[in-house]
Amino acid sequence: MANIEAFVASSAPVFSSRAESSRDFALSELWDAFTEPSAFGAEVPLRLQDGQPCVSQYYVPFLSGMQLFVRGDGEDGEDGEDGARRRRVGTGTRLIYEFFEKASPYSRAPFREIIDLILDERAELRTMTSADLAPSSWMSVAWYPIYRIPQGTMLHDVQGCFLTYHALYAGELCDGDIACPLPPEMTMLSEDLLALRAARAKERASASDDAGAGGGSTAAPHAHILRPFGLSMYKMQGDVWAANDDVTDWMNKLMDGAYTWLRMRKTVHPDYEFFSHFG
Repeated sequence: MANIEAFVASSAPVFSSRAESSRDFALSELWDAFTEPSAFGAEVPLRLQDGQPCVSQYYVPFLSGMQLFVRGDGEDGEDGEDGARRRRVGTGTRLIYEFFEKASPYSRAPFREIIDLILDERAELRTMTSADLAPSSWMSVAWYPIYRIPQGTMLHDVQGCFLTYHALYAGELCDGDIACPLPPEMTMLSEDLLALRAARAKERASASDDAGAGGGSTAAPHAHILRPFGLSMYKMQGDVWAANDDVTDWMNKLMDGAYTWLRMRKTVHPDYEFFSHFG
C-alpha cells in the first residue's frame, strides 16, 4: 500500500452507528470517533523504502472547516448567536452553522475539544443526524504529525500535513440538490484496512451493549466509514507518498475534489489557501 493510501485509510473516520437506516448516523457518533485520535493521535503505518519495515506515524486531527446546511427556505442575514450566515444556497437550502479555523496550528485545540466548545454554544447540534442535513454539508479535518515509532532522523520525508474533506450527508438526493463530490474509488488494500477498522468499531459497540452501556438504543449497530472526497497537502514529498502512476492519479482526483468543491461554492477555506500557496 502506498503511503498516501495508508494515510487516507487510517485517518478516515470509522465509527459505529445506531441509526435505523444504514446510510444515516448521529453527528454525535461521528464526533466520538475523534475522541481517541484527538488525545493520542491516529496511527498511520508508513514505509520509507521498499523492503524496509513500516514505521507508525501518529497524526492529531483538528477541525479545520465545517458548513452545516439544512433543507428549507431561509432569509439572508446574520444569526444573532454566532454570526453564522443564514443564506440561501441552492434550492431551498440554508446555512445554519459554519466554522473556519484561523489560529496557528501550534495554538489550536484538538478536534474533540473544539467540537465540545461548539456543542456548548449550540446545544441543538447535539441531537442532529446526517438525515437532518442538506447534501451540501461538509467538514474538513487538518492532520498534523506529532511523533512516530520508532524514532529516526532518516524519516523526515514523511513529515506531511494534510486536509481531508468529508461529506456529512449520505442519504438520497433530490432534484436541485447541491451535493459534495463522490469519493474516488479506493484500492482493495485500502478497502481491506477500512473493513478491518469497521469490524473493530462494531465489536466495540457490541461489547458496550454486553456491558449495558448501549444507551438504551434497540437498533443494532452498523459501521459507518466517512471516506474523504477531497485532499490537500503541505510539506509532502510526492515520491515518498505515491508509489506509482495509478496512486498519483487517485491522489490527484482527491486534490481536484477539494479544489472543485471550494471554488464551486465560492468558499474561502483559510487552511486550504495556506496549503495551496505554501504546500
